[in-house]
Amino acid sequence: MKVLSRQEAMSWCQAHGVALDDWGLPERSDAESRFEIPNDAQKRVYLVSQAMKAFNGDPLLLVWFHDWSVWPSGQRMHVFDRFRRSYGETRLLIDSPGHLFEGSEIEDAISFVTVAVLFLWDCHVVTKNRSKQLYFSHDEFGLAKGVELERGKKLPAADPGQIRARVLPVWWTDLRDPSAGDPIGCPVTVDEMVAYIKPLLPFEVLPRNLEFIKKGQVDASAYWLWAFYGTDARRWNLCVFSGGPMLRTWMCADNNPHELNDHDYVSAIHNQEY
Repeated sequence: MKVLSRQEAMSWCQAHGVALDDWGLPERSDAESRFEIPNDAQKRVYLVSQAMKAFNGDPLLLVWFHDWSVWPSGQRMHVFDRFRRSYGETRLLIDSPGHLFEGSEIEDAISFVTVAVLFLWDCHVVTKNRSKQLYFSHDEFGLAKGVELERGKKLPAADPGQIRARVLPVWWTDLRDPSAGDPIGCPVTVDEMVAYIKPLLPFEVLPRNLEFIKKGQVDASAYWLWAFYGTDARRWNLCVFSGGPMLRTWMCADNNPHELNDHDYVSAIHNQEY
């Protein structure tokens, strides 16, 4: 196994026909199927073992971790660090998120992916030319291309004119009260919104670029909808939610790929419909 920095992983992808998205990660907009990551740990281990069978016989396989601290209470970095150290790797994961396995190391690759799925980390598994590809998300779903899965649901082929989805990972914290004197009562400040989206976007967003649209209630959660615009003049939405059964404050942002109106958009995001 060879451990790669982010730049080295990107370079490997570019040299082996693996397209990268705007954030420099393996492209997945043309995934062929979607699957759910189960809550049960035993079922997660089984899911990985079944999904990774497709990579038997491939001469090279890249396993690339991303967004490994979204659910900090559900991971144990000491376990992972000690595990990687057994392979002679002492760098921090942030400095070396890519793992390149040869065909004879498929069991090692399966073990690395298993840890990621148990901890609910984003994990990309890809061969050259993206002939086979898996993506495991911290939001408990996955995408597959060139890999048949027992419970995978086929996705429709992308329309050439369809808007390409750009969905940022969820940011969350414990339930919050709004800042004192905030006229709209939003529990997340504009500066926090900018700090959240800035490292995830290929264009710059300043505090003055965020436009407050509306606030309201959906089920047991209050929400605040904001908007900003990309360099192509397309509107992006950022929605803050607070309350609900989980008693959390959280936000997410995307480019509204399905072009929903504000009411339907808030409902779709709250109910995790895409």
